[in-house]
Amino acid sequence: MEDNGHAYAYVLNPDGTSVQIADIDSKIGGAMALDYDTYNHILWVVADNGYGNIAANVTFNGSENPEIVHVKPASGVDVTLNNEGFAIAEANYTVNGQRPVYRFQDGVKVGALSIGSLNCSYEAGNGGSGDNENGSENGGSGDNGNGSSNDGNITNNNHVNSEQPQTGDSTNIMMFVVLILLRGLTVILGAHILH
Repeated sequence: MEDNGHAYAYVLNPDGTSVQIADIDSKIGGAMALDYDTYNHILWVVADNGYGNIAANVTFNGSENPEIVHVKPASGVDVTLNNEGFAIAEANYTVNGQRPVYRFQDGVKVGALSIGSLNCSYEAGNGGSGDNENGSENGGSGDNGNGSSNDGNITNNNHVNSEQPQTGDSTNIMMFVVLILLRGLTVILGAHILH
C-alpha cells in the first residue's frame, strides 16, 4: 500500500491460507490509511505528506473497475504533516451536517490526533440514502468560504471545523478509541460471516 497506493483485499481461510480477491489502484501514489464509510459505502484511501495528503474515494459498483474520485485535503490540513491515520465517525455522530473525521500523525508524541469534519446532506438518526451531497471534507482552522467544486476527478473542499484535543480531553480520545474498537469488531464479525 505505502509503496504504490494500491488497496488489496484478501479472503482469510480457516486453514491459514489466503486468497487475494482485489487489487485496487487508487492512483494517489501511496496509501497510508484506509477507512470504509459504512453509511455512504465508500472506501477512503488516504496518503500522507509524501503525496500531499490526498485521498481517493473508492465506490464499488459491481465491476472490476470501481469508481475512484480523488479528494484534495481540507484547507486547514497541514499537508507537510505525516498524517498516516484516518477514520470517519459513524453517521450517527453527525451534527448540523458535519460528521467527525480523525487524523493521526505518525511519529508525533504530543498533539498527534486532529479532528475535522465531513459536510453531509444527512443528519444523525435520519437513515437516509447514504448520499453525501458534496463529498467535501472539513479540517483545520481555516474556512476558504468558496464551497466545494468538482474539478474533473479532484474535489476541492470547503473546510470549517478542526481542533486539536487538549491534554486530558478524555471525551474526544474515548470517542476515537470506541470508534477504533468498533471497526475492529466489524472486521472480526465480517470474517466470521464469510466463513
